[in-house]
Amino acid sequence: MKTMVTSFVFAAALATFNGAQADVGQKTSLALTRSIQSLCRAAPAETFDLTASPVGHLVAFVRATHDRTDPSSLWLFKPTNPSCKMLVHSHPTDNNTTNLRGLNNPVFSVDGKAIYVLSQAWVTSDTLFRVDLATGKRQFVSAANLVMVIRDGPYRNDLIISEHAYNAGPEGGSFERLLLISPAGRRLMVLPKPNDGEDAGPWLHQHHWHVLNSGGVR
Repeated sequence: MKTMVTSFVFAAALATFNGAQADVGQKTSLALTRSIQSLCRAAPAETFDLTASPVGHLVAFVRATHDRTDPSSLWLFKPTNPSCKMLVHSHPTDNNTTNLRGLNNPVFSVDGKAIYVLSQAWVTSDTLFRVDLATGKRQFVSAANLVMVIRDGPYRNDLIISEHAYNAGPEGGSFERLLLISPAGRRLMVLPKPNDGEDAGPWLHQHHWHVLNSGGVR
């Protein structure tokens, strides 16, 4: 009976992830959180940032203290045959290309074989890591403050990230800009303006492309 319930919850989650109504998504997220809290008994107990895989029955999520500080960890939940697996645990270092702390906002790759996750790093930026689900291997990708994975079109499986940048002119100051990068972190382009460093919607809408967002289950 539990398998049937969790399978139904995941199906609803995936429908929500692909564009169902927000109120249904909120209820689904709460149901998934309750299932995870009861099945994945490991400290710390707070569950955040649930996101559904576009391929297969998997949900990724972050566990952290109630104020979202370390220790934090990245987990996988399989609702159809209820089970949990920890992929990454926080491991602070002095090198931000290996530093893992304050994990947040996981998002799956298009093929569902990897998860991108942000880790707290610099004052002005997080770092982005790619975690291979088969091996657990972690790879530093880029400094970033958000991440989206393009689902279709010529840039399928490439990433949109937000980067903190500085004005070169005499006026000084800083701003956020959106970049298109490869899964390995190679820069492909700065997204054309207008954008505010947070919203890639106009550019995506112009080309009729879609993305996988962090926190896909809402």
